[in-house]
Amino acid sequence: MSASDRGQSAQAHIAPAPWKLTGSGYIVLLRLPPRSLRSEPCTPVDLTDRLVPGLSLIMFVDYRTSPVGPYRELLFIPGRFRIGGSKRWSITRIVVDSPASVVSGRANWGIPKQLATIDMERQPDGTEWIEVSQEGRRMAELVFDTTGPKLPVDGSVIPRRLRTMSQFGDGTMFSFSPDASGPVSYARLRAIRTDRERFPEIRTSNVMMALRAPRFELTFPVAETAEEPAPITGH
Repeated sequence: MSASDRGQSAQAHIAPAPWKLTGSGYIVLLRLPPRSLRSEPCTPVDLTDRLVPGLSLIMFVDYRTSPVGPYRELLFIPGRFRIGGSKRWSITRIVVDSPASVVSGRANWGIPKQLATIDMERQPDGTEWIEVSQEGRRMAELVFDTTGPKLPVDGSVIPRRLRTMSQFGDGTMFSFSPDASGPVSYARLRAIRTDRERFPEIRTSNVMMALRAPRFELTFPVAETAEEPAPITGH
């Protein structure tokens, strides 16, 4: 967390879990080379050897309602990690444009949120342009358009073990299983540009599928906490 993040976050109020949120957003499913994922600077060193090669995700969310008011976020999940006998999703890079979301996300779920400026513009043809910057430097730019019919989705029907996330920090592991519901439609990521030092390097050729959620309801429950697992040794 930068000095500016700490200064603004120190004045923010922690809104305790559980959270109920509504909004819209995009989910991008990626296939990235395992070598690039393991060398990705956003992934904590202690988790590198726990990464299970598979799907990675980018999510952009425009929250309309939340316990800390409206805000936007962009996040990256490199995949699932081996934790004990389970495989858990973990967010390794996330930025939001709300100091209260930064403080509450870290306190409630161990999510490593940082503060950023996030702009979004919707064109008459339905194309949406998103730009994210930190300290005046652009870290990511994404351009989406939407195709296809809307399909209802109820995330609660997905087995909990496939929805469970674990976040790590300051010696603590936070585990939780979000619930989401709402329609989705196919989308297309027309362009993406990132600053390699601030966000993972992604190309449109890495995209397997993109989805748009025009409206959703999301619940983030109270996290279960435990001691952070020890690093894997002998590699």
